[in-house]
Amino acid sequence: MYDDVEKVECFKSLFSSVFINDNGIIPSVISKAKRNSSSDTDFTYDDVFNAIANLKPKTSVGPDGLSAVFI
Repeated sequence: MYDDVEKVECFKSLFSSVFINDNGIIPSVISKAKRNSSSDTDFTYDDVFNAIANLKPKTSVGPDGLSAVFI
């Protein structure tokens, strides 16, 4: 068994081995995601109906704050 101090020393060793000092330079990021317009997305009434019908009522709310039961 390890005591608390030994556990802390192990974590300290691990974290310090993977830590990188921040040089303050923010790298430029080039987005490789394809930009879709809403006209690029095709779905039918049945697609939407089936997606809603297959929602599980006991799951948590989504990013919109609405529960599956409400929808």
